[in-house]
Amino acid sequence: MNGEEVENVEQLDNMKIEDEEEIVTNEEENATYEEEDAPNEDQEEETSDTAAGDANGNGDGDGAEPETTETAAPDTNGDGAEQEEDSGDQPITLYIKAGVTSKIADCPLCQRLFMIIVLKKIKYQVCTVNKEILPAEYKKILGNTPPPVLVDPNVQTDNALGKVIDDIIKAEHYLESVFQPKLENANPAAKKVGSNIFSKFSALMKNQDKSKKEVLINRLRGELKKLDDFLKDTSEDDELSPGRCLEGDNFTLADCDLLPKLHRVEVACKFFKFEGVMDGFDAVQRYLDAWKETPVYHIIKYDEKEVFNTYRFVVMKS
Repeated sequence: MNGEEVENVEQLDNMKIEDEEEIVTNEEENATYEEEDAPNEDQEEETSDTAAGDANGNGDGDGAEPETTETAAPDTNGDGAEQEEDSGDQPITLYIKAGVTSKIADCPLCQRLFMIIVLKKIKYQVCTVNKEILPAEYKKILGNTPPPVLVDPNVQTDNALGKVIDDIIKAEHYLESVFQPKLENANPAAKKVGSNIFSKFSALMKNQDKSKKEVLINRLRGELKKLDDFLKDTSEDDELSPGRCLEGDNFTLADCDLLPKLHRVEVACKFFKFEGVMDGFDAVQRYLDAWKETPVYHIIKYDEKEVFNTYRFVVMKS
């Protein structure tokens, strides 16, 4: 690899770490987001005032390309739910980040929305966007706004493309308010558990002080233990207690948020030899393994090398 290539990879890595900070910030916003802020029919115009380029992914550049269009996903929730009516004949478009070694990047925020769309069996189209080289048409309307961006062409707004949402929380609430089945959590504890895992993980990955390594590992393990204890606390008489998922055996919004982050933790600790971080948390491992056996995981998954590319120049050398 020549010097120019190294510089380009380092630039890409710095970009990805900024994305990680966005995820940590999003965790804080998610914890304080009130239901009254969720988009409804009276707020649709306020939720989206901008458009996201060619909804078919055809820009002047080659940074976005439509990857797949699904008219009906498999029975991803395991509950035999019927295919619901879409908001119109045109598919919703989800712009997500393109990877380095695979078409889909390691982006928990993108996976979160992608998972919700698949679980709701919405007719959709996914377009991957190279954040380094945003397509001209995409930039013309959205500027440098990064994915994920959700576009519903079936809703009339001031822009030609329809309803465009570039805020992860508002996008989630829009999908939940419009499409079935409902994935909202009935158990507040399920929404809260695991909410600090990613921030503790991020601190460990970016740490450059060897004397703090053990302390940071223990803090992360402390949060993982809380999740492990929660997942073990099951009751056959309580349908809101953990089963295969955080609430029973069907995925909820909390699962869509937590599982992609938890997967990154698992893969990163393996790649960068943070020995023992995941050890002893059998319930957490069962939770992850059960997800990986579902159709929804195989639809939204990415090459695990993407996680290595995210942190390769950031993790402290042993």
